[in-house]
Amino acid sequence: MGRRRELARFTASRRRAEDGDGHALLVRGPAGIGKTSLLAAALHDAAADLPEPGRILTAAGTRKDANTAYGVVRDLFAPLAPEESLLQGSARFARHALSTDAAASAPAVSSFAVQHGLYWLAASLATPGPLVLVVDDVQWCDESSLRWLEYLVRRAGDLPLLVVLAQRSGTAADGTLAEIAGAHDTRTLDLGPLPLDAVAELIPEPLATPDGLFARTCLAETGGNPLLLRRMLGELSRARTGDEPVSLSSVAGSGRAVLATSTLDRLSAPTRAVAMAVAVLGNDEPDLLAKLAEVPGAVVSAALETLQAHEILLDGTREFVHELVRAAILDAGGAGEPARWRRRAARLLSDAGRPAEEVAGHLLLLPELDEEWMAGIMREAAKSATGRGAPGTAARYLKRALAFHPHDVGLLLELAAALAPAEPFAAFELLERARVLATDVRERARIAVRLGMVALAVQRAPEAVTVLRDVAGELDTRLGEPRSVADAGLRTLVESMALITGLDEKGTVPAALARVREQPTPAGDDPAECQLLGMRAAARALEGDSAATVAAEATRALRVDPAGLGGWAALGAGLALQLADELKPAQDALGRLIEHASGAGDAWTYCLAQCTRAMFWHWAGDLTEAGADAQVSFDLAHQESWGETTTMPRIALATVLVPRGDAARAEELLDGITRPRLDRFALEYHWYLMARAQARAALGDSDGALRHLRTCGESLAGAGMANPVFAPWWLEGACLLADLGRLSEGRELAEHGQSLAARWGTPRAVGMGLLAAGVTTDGDRGVELLTEAARIFEGGPGPREHQRAEYSLGRALLARDDRRGAREHLRRAADGCTRTGDRHLLDAARAALLAAGGRPGPQGGSALDTLTGSERRVAELAAGGDGNRAIAEALFVTVRTVEMHLTSVYKKLNVGGRADLAAELNRRDAR
Repeated sequence: MGRRRELARFTASRRRAEDGDGHALLVRGPAGIGKTSLLAAALHDAAADLPEPGRILTAAGTRKDANTAYGVVRDLFAPLAPEESLLQGSARFARHALSTDAAASAPAVSSFAVQHGLYWLAASLATPGPLVLVVDDVQWCDESSLRWLEYLVRRAGDLPLLVVLAQRSGTAADGTLAEIAGAHDTRTLDLGPLPLDAVAELIPEPLATPDGLFARTCLAETGGNPLLLRRMLGELSRARTGDEPVSLSSVAGSGRAVLATSTLDRLSAPTRAVAMAVAVLGNDEPDLLAKLAEVPGAVVSAALETLQAHEILLDGTREFVHELVRAAILDAGGAGEPARWRRRAARLLSDAGRPAEEVAGHLLLLPELDEEWMAGIMREAAKSATGRGAPGTAARYLKRALAFHPHDVGLLLELAAALAPAEPFAAFELLERARVLATDVRERARIAVRLGMVALAVQRAPEAVTVLRDVAGELDTRLGEPRSVADAGLRTLVESMALITGLDEKGTVPAALARVREQPTPAGDDPAECQLLGMRAAARALEGDSAATVAAEATRALRVDPAGLGGWAALGAGLALQLADELKPAQDALGRLIEHASGAGDAWTYCLAQCTRAMFWHWAGDLTEAGADAQVSFDLAHQESWGETTTMPRIALATVLVPRGDAARAEELLDGITRPRLDRFALEYHWYLMARAQARAALGDSDGALRHLRTCGESLAGAGMANPVFAPWWLEGACLLADLGRLSEGRELAEHGQSLAARWGTPRAVGMGLLAAGVTTDGDRGVELLTEAARIFEGGPGPREHQRAEYSLGRALLARDDRRGAREHLRRAADGCTRTGDRHLLDAARAALLAAGGRPGPQGGSALDTLTGSERRVAELAAGGDGNRAIAEALFVTVRTVEMHLTSVYKKLNVGGRADLAAELNRRDAR
């Protein structure tokens, strides 16, 4: 039939996947062009020679099921009824999508977790043998299934997997489907019309003409569409009288109308009614078809036989021979008729106790909802979709319900929750509407808290601050004292969210700091109080209050599970503890948060906690661990759609790359930041400026570095952020100005830093002030200051500052021609840089040591220093006994990625396996 070439391409694509080069094949063409027939032929061949134990799983999108959450996914995996052994680890999240009983009370689950779980289910199926997943009519695939297919295709390269999608061209292009088509691992196969010789092959001999004119006319009339051609030829054969040839005039004009005429002309009214019922309900139970068609059950059986005899339904089934035939049936009733049938079908299904999502699928096709029960079905269906991890589908249901009840506060909140992950701007507006409509102060308070969370995503935190403070005042006025436990907890939650949003942007930081000073300190006995404590500690730390007082408050914030309420307690308290040099509890809190996020399939929190911990490792002087966390965070963000506007993974990795000797790559990462109005933000912006300045300085642009540093200082001052060590622009500036010989300018910065350090009071802050003063002071006094700085840093929590002090002291002694003293301190600096991984300072220390007449030690250091951040993290997990799949699940990567990293690790470290790897890592830690 002229499809041999296409079949050959399909086979080549399948065999490529069988060899481990997983990818997607998108088969496109107009309706009736033969996509389904090609798939059937290709899968018949595949079933015959697919290596054992390979699997072929098929499904098809339909108009009826286009709005059912994970409907196509359930159809794909239904033949397997996945056993419990396949649903372990991260694959357990697949249960939410696969369950046929999504109870209305099912708890919400993140869409990422479900997609992640389904990926691991597919990976498990592909592990023993190749897996072929086929979805026909993918243009009608439900949104959640389609989004998962896109997620899977992005990771298919690591699996013996072929994803085949057949798409009808000419339909509205779905954004997700366009992403799949544009993926670099997707191959496309566009089916064109049948050529003339293939058309001639299909023409029965009694109809053919020797000169081929009949074949050419048929080709022109049907456009080479196999379905139209076959049905037209069937009609012409039936209309032919005796041996009379068919006139060409009878062919003209019949091609495009043949579906409608062949489908309806010869049907009785009851048979047409049954055909319409099948078109609306699909392959459903005969008694429901009878009720919908309003005919006796016996008529349904006879009508089905008639429809099969007329090639409207496939033999022995209630499936249409083609979607075009079904569409012709629906269109035959005229405008408004399909809606009338769907309304009746939805009522019948609801009365029969069918799942709400099935009923909702019909209601969504109505122009509007006009009965109360319909809105109720939509809300129930939305709860099921939410329980499946399909917020987009839930939102579609809820939008229709809200159109019926536009002032229902509960509906507004449900729709806002469904829209928040993908459409936060729309969710914010809905929450604002709900807040205005709510009449109860407690309800307004709960809405304000939710609005605050969404405001962070849409960069409208200042508006949320105002709302939260207003509702806090209203709670104080209306609730009075004493308050119930619930009311007290709600008030604390409002206050903590006001602080979270108040610390997001620089413009609201001063007011947030003032409010912290005015409010009493909570005890930290429940999650809400711990969240408030953690954010209070962060605020006071940023203000530069007493480190000892801040650390005590931050420690209390970690009394209750720090992963609760989104992990804000851990993030806020962790920042405060880090700045106060209480590094272990800060690292422990973030470690628990990371572990919790990994176990819950929460990629966003995992990514945020990883890059935050990377900044903490950098602060602690362990550039190896910092690089590992930063790289894992960046890799995860890079592969997700939300990663494009996420700044911290890039900032964290750039911050580590500069001291590790790759300032050019750091600048490249910083150049890739696209977040609008970055300069408004309180944390990211200042860390960004510090990374920019350090990269510029490392690349020899001192003036450019100083501009970024002064901008940082001005910005911090404007926001009332006076912590000397949060973004120590003054220390970096002083050192740069000293190198440029501009000592008086440098001393001004040193004095500014020292005044801040005296208030904060940590040894590190005091030492940094002495370091800045020492490098900008000539003569003996400068040496004395640097000597004191090195003494304070020695054995403390700031190894990189210690190395910098030793380096600066060595240079000062060398300038006084004390070469022996210079060599002693420069060697200490070089040795320390080797341990921390600070290659940039190591190069400077070695050059100065050489100038002092010293002999630098070996340049190489440990082979572990050659590992990338991701290799380091994979190596640590492998050495700890985790298998490749467990590592992949924990890091949100693929097994192939883990295998590649381990292969590289074994080669770099010259070890033979996990046991040797563990010993090598232990030796490094011992050093």
